[in-house]
Amino acid sequence: LDSKPWTKGILGGVIATDIIYKQKFDEKNRIALIVLDSTIEIAFKEFLVKESDHHYSDRELLDIFSQRHKVETEVKKYNKGKKITKTDWKKIAHYYDIRCKLVHQRASINIIDDDIKDYKKIVEKVTKILFGLNFN
Repeated sequence: LDSKPWTKGILGGVIATDIIYKQKFDEKNRIALIVLDSTIEIAFKEFLVKESDHHYSDRELLDIFSQRHKVETEVKKYNKGKKITKTDWKKIAHYYDIRCKLVHQRASINIIDDDIKDYKKIVEKVTKILFGLNFN
């Protein structure tokens, strides 16, 4: 964290998820999923801005982050040879879709504990790959 202070917020997002997940209220998993998805999106932004050795203008970042698939495509450009698998990317897209349904649609979606555990593992794995973060 000392050498990469931009990762403190990423770590904080994972810690916040743990705190939320341990609570005893009905909507904890919804909130935890939104926090996890925000954390991975922020991680992608920090990776592109701080780790890619490419300067992005504010306009470029706004364009890239206007659609999640553009973000993923951009991260993949600089993440060659690292171990974010196709399965990981598919799960990230799956949980993003759930998050979008929670935020933008009328219907309620039930998010089970296993969803949160799975997404948290993916967020931890991806941030370890991108930044060397260790959550043990």
